[in-house]
Amino acid sequence: MCIFASITQNDNMQNSSILRYLFCLVMVFMSMMSLAGPANSSEDTMTVKKAESIITSTVIQSSSLGIYFDALTKLKQVKSAEEMQRYTLQTLTGFASIALSLKRFDLANLLLSRAQLYCTKKDSITYYEIYSGIAYIELSEGGLKASYAKLLKTLEFYKKRNMHYQYIVTLINLATYYRLTDNRAKAKIILKNAYKETVAHKQTLLQIKVLQTLFACDDDNELDYSLITTAIRQAQANNLTPFYPKCQLALARYYQGKLQDEQAFVAFDKTIELARKYNDNDCLIEALRRKGVIYERKNNYQLAYYLYRQVLTTEAQEEERNKKTIQDFMANTQNLLNWCDKNVRMEHGTFKLVDEDGNNVTGIYVAVGAFVLALLLAAGRLLRDKRNMSAALEAEKQKNDELSSLLNDTASKVERNDALIAEMEQQISYLLLFYNNHNVLLDKIRNAVRSCYGKDNSVNNELRKICAQIMDYRLIPISSCFTEKQEKIMKNYQDKLLSLYPKLSKNEVLLATYIYLGLSTHEICILTGNQAQSVNIGRYRLRKSMNLDRETSLEVVLRNVYQPSSRTDNKN
Repeated sequence: MCIFASITQNDNMQNSSILRYLFCLVMVFMSMMSLAGPANSSEDTMTVKKAESIITSTVIQSSSLGIYFDALTKLKQVKSAEEMQRYTLQTLTGFASIALSLKRFDLANLLLSRAQLYCTKKDSITYYEIYSGIAYIELSEGGLKASYAKLLKTLEFYKKRNMHYQYIVTLINLATYYRLTDNRAKAKIILKNAYKETVAHKQTLLQIKVLQTLFACDDDNELDYSLITTAIRQAQANNLTPFYPKCQLALARYYQGKLQDEQAFVAFDKTIELARKYNDNDCLIEALRRKGVIYERKNNYQLAYYLYRQVLTTEAQEEERNKKTIQDFMANTQNLLNWCDKNVRMEHGTFKLVDEDGNNVTGIYVAVGAFVLALLLAAGRLLRDKRNMSAALEAEKQKNDELSSLLNDTASKVERNDALIAEMEQQISYLLLFYNNHNVLLDKIRNAVRSCYGKDNSVNNELRKICAQIMDYRLIPISSCFTEKQEKIMKNYQDKLLSLYPKLSKNEVLLATYIYLGLSTHEICILTGNQAQSVNIGRYRLRKSMNLDRETSLEVVLRNVYQPSSRTDNKN
């Protein structure tokens, strides 16, 4: 999918990549020769006014890229070479912006290199906008030294011309350079100066962008709460929806750094909601991952595992979704370059239009030569960046391996936790059973003592003392929440038991429950008031109803009826 990725695999892949480039060159040449005929009839339906509107729009619409070729062709019929130079540059840089948003830096660099070739005024605003874009690409690809020189040159140009917006954007990129070179202190100083510039020139959108870059430079425990809330208010007040999730994520990070887990959960949930609403999958993935880290710290491995699985699923869905988008964009990018090769040529540093008859073969050859040169330069650069990309891919692989290991570890911890919880529930039920029956047993004993009253008053007095002592040992009734928990545990077990052995009687189910809880025959006798012989007969009948042979342990079978994975409360 990604050219960078394919080149960095091994030396054999290098050769195949070069072959693909050569094949691409041949196909481009053939396609341009075929395009030398008359224009598409659909161009005739477009007005000049509409074509100008399409090309000069602030943002190129990625959903309808094909229409830009028709618009350029329409304008070429009525506009001068100087005007067409501006329209062509706008289209190329617009396509480059889309490539950057898709993180296809190879395509963006190719488009901006072509635009730079057509930009004949080396000191113009357009040239420096292209120059700044190339600097950003180099910064994103790890070419830090080359990008730094370009950023300083661009910064000086914008400052001299009081181009505040572009100047602040360049400051943000310069701060990013220092952050990537582990000089966070320098990055923060630059960003604070940039923030002052945004306030002075009322650049609200850039103000939020500056703050978000500043948040990226800070660790969780260094974040400034007041700046975060400022960013959130500004985003809401100006309806800057793309910034909502990232601002909320910064707030969640702040609470996470302060170990304020409840506030962090609320902020992360809000972040996840906004990220899904506005299709910010990068923000969504980070929020899910960070929330999982908190759950893991709190030993809630089940929820941590669930969130980590969501991270992997979201990453896979994002990759699959981008695949078709990138394929379509690559095709449209090739069409745009083909259009340029067909309609534009450079002569002695001058931008010229190819004659309408399409017979200017020399111009086509010149354009093809320029395109070949650009591709060869791109190929050379790709090969030079092999080592850096290999390291990046290896780091990504290591991260995925660590996440997989983490998932396996959390899954194991979840399983151990479930087993421990099941054992604790069994013990709690055992204790609660005796606690709840304690007073009942004491009443039975007291009534038995009172039945011994006779005519001898001295004996009766002693018996009354015994009854009073028995009353002193009565327990305060246990909280309803505990009894409800016990009843729920016993009901869950009994429901599972009846699903396996539906013919069991009510008394058999109750006896099975006592055995599951670990009660001895003597303890069952105390609870039920039955003799040991009666309990043993009940055990015999229970084995028969369950069709168990003599070699099979009744206790083992009853305890295996209710496994942790079958506990209904796990689902809640």
